[in-house]
Amino acid sequence: LGSVVGKRLKDENSLRCLGLEPREKHLKFLFWSHVVFQAMGLVLGTAGFCLCLKTFQIPYELVRYKHGTLGIAVMALAYLQGLIGAFRPKAVTIKDSSNREKHQFYLRRAFEYFHGALGKVTLVLGLVNCFTGIAMMKGLVDDEAIVLWAAISVAWITCLLLADGIVDKLDKDQTRFRPIREMELEMEVEMEPASNA
Repeated sequence: LGSVVGKRLKDENSLRCLGLEPREKHLKFLFWSHVVFQAMGLVLGTAGFCLCLKTFQIPYELVRYKHGTLGIAVMALAYLQGLIGAFRPKAVTIKDSSNREKHQFYLRRAFEYFHGALGKVTLVLGLVNCFTGIAMMKGLVDDEAIVLWAAISVAWITCLLLADGIVDKLDKDQTRFRPIREMELEMEVEMEPASNA
């Protein structure tokens, strides 16, 4: 959920789809929503990770499919992602700026690409590890419980992807149809004096 909110930070059309103008207070709200959702995900992930370590107490080399090793890697990437986000470069515009500000602009752009890419990689590896963990539970818990966990996981991911896809489509439609709407509004304004006469 935090990644979906974070994706919307850079896109002014997303705010317009929600009926908001891209003002600083809305961007701050999206930014802090992104931070809170990501922090909650990190806390829940850490709690789950610690719970698994305490419950199963199996040496990593004995865990099938490198599940434990991948889990540690995912947690390390998640904490690195949070650390990178905490020390992000300041955003500046490139218009009429000094060499230092241009350097800052390109540093910020590099951060945005890297932070986004690392977030996606961490998310995908985490999902792979979750489903691997669910599959490894076979024989330890009832098959019905495994099916339930898998169904909940798939449903949550599907809902997020569906919501993200709908907002993306609304963004594209708003951008595509904005000139037509503006033209219609101009025609309405031109027709108003004639209808009042």
